[in-house]
Amino acid sequence: MRVDVATGSVQPLLPTPTSVRVPALSPDGRSLAFGMARDGVPAHQARVMIAPAAGGTPRDAAPDLDVAVELVGWLPDSQTVVLSGTDGTRNGLWLAKEGKATKLDLGGLNPASADIGSTGTIAFTASTATRPAELFVLPAPGQAPAQLTSLQTVTDGVTLGRQETLTWKSDGYIADGVITYPPDYKPGEKRPLVLYIHGGPVSASLQTFTTSSQILAAQGWIVLEPNYRGSNNRGYKFQQSIIRDATAGPGRDIMAGVAELKRRGLIDDKRMAVSGWSYGGMMTSWLIGAYPQAWKAAVAGAPVTDVLDQYTTADSNRGRAAQYGPSPFVGDNMASYSRQSPIFQAWKARAPTLIMSDVGDWRVTIPQAYKLYRALSDNKVEVKFVAYPVPGHSPADPIRARDVWRRWVDWLKPRLDSAP
Repeated sequence: MRVDVATGSVQPLLPTPTSVRVPALSPDGRSLAFGMARDGVPAHQARVMIAPAAGGTPRDAAPDLDVAVELVGWLPDSQTVVLSGTDGTRNGLWLAKEGKATKLDLGGLNPASADIGSTGTIAFTASTATRPAELFVLPAPGQAPAQLTSLQTVTDGVTLGRQETLTWKSDGYIADGVITYPPDYKPGEKRPLVLYIHGGPVSASLQTFTTSSQILAAQGWIVLEPNYRGSNNRGYKFQQSIIRDATAGPGRDIMAGVAELKRRGLIDDKRMAVSGWSYGGMMTSWLIGAYPQAWKAAVAGAPVTDVLDQYTTADSNRGRAAQYGPSPFVGDNMASYSRQSPIFQAWKARAPTLIMSDVGDWRVTIPQAYKLYRALSDNKVEVKFVAYPVPGHSPADPIRARDVWRRWVDWLKPRLDSAP
C-alpha cells in the first residue's frame, strides 16, 4: 500500500491482492521489488517480482530462471536486483536486470544470508564442504569474494567425511542428493547406509558442511541426503509434482536413490536405516510402511503421520491444503488425505523405530507421534518414544539438542554395526 502522509489516503500498489515477502524500494524510489509465490499460489515456486512504485502490473525479475528465488536487494543503479536460491545441491546468488539473470561466481562457497551496501558491495555468510559459515564480502560483480572472519574453529584438526553430489532418474525426473562418506572410507568398500531426509518439503540438502551428516558419517556409515520431488532445487515442475502426492512419489524418488547406491556398489543393502525430522520424519514413517523389508532401523523426529491432523491442528493448517489437495472436508477429498498419510500403512512396518518429538510442537503436533508409537507398538514392532517437555518444532537448547543426536546414533549403532 502507498500512504499519503499529508491526507492519510491509502492506495494499493498492486492490481490484485497477494501475499508478498521482503518488499524493497529501489534507491531511486521508482520501483518496488518483492517476493511472492508463482501465480500467487502458496504452494508454487518462489519468485521475485518488480512493479512500478506508482502502481501497476508487476513483472518477474528473472522469468527464464527456473530456480526458486528470494530477494536480497537492489544494487545502486536501481535497475538490478540480487537474488538468492538453490540450484541443484548448491546455493547461489544471481544478478537480475531487464528480465535476465546472471549467476555470480563464488567459487566453492555456499552462500546463505546476504545484504547489499550503499555502494553495491555484497556481504554474505557462506560455508564450504569442510567449514561452517563465515562472513565474506564481494566488492563488485566479477571480483573474487574476500573472507572477513575465521570464527568457526570447531572443525580445525578434525577429519571430515568427503561429500559428493549423486544424481539419478525417478519417474521421468532427475533427482539428486548428497553423499557423505565416512572419514576412513576406502574406494570399493561397502558400508551401512543411513538416509537423512530433509524437512520442508520446500527445501534441499546441499553439498556443504552439515553437522548432521558428519555426525552420522563419523560412525562409519555412508549417509545419503536425498532431494525428493517437492524439494526446491530442481525447478518448478519438480517442486510442484508433490501436490496431492505428498508421500508415495517422494518415496519412489528416495528409493531410486538407494537403488543407485546399490548399483554403484557403495552400500551394504542388508544394513540400511532411514531417518529424518519433520517432513523427513514423515517420509521415514512412510518408508518403513511402504518398504518394510528394507530397513534395519529408523529414527522419526516430529513426524507427520496423518495429513488430516496436519491440516486441522498445525500452525500452518489450512495453508497445507495447497500441498495435500483441497480441504479434506469438501467432497471426497478425505480419501486423498488418507492415501497420503503414513499412519494408514504403519501396520506393515517392521523396523525398530525411535520416535522423538517436542510436547509443545505447534508445527507438527505431538499426537501425530503418539499415533505412530501406538501403531508400531500394537503390531509388536520394537519402538521407543522420547517426548521433550519443551515448546518448538525441535529442541533448541544445547543440552537437549545434543541429547537428540546421542539418542539418534545410539539407536542406529547396534542395529547397523551388527552382522546382517
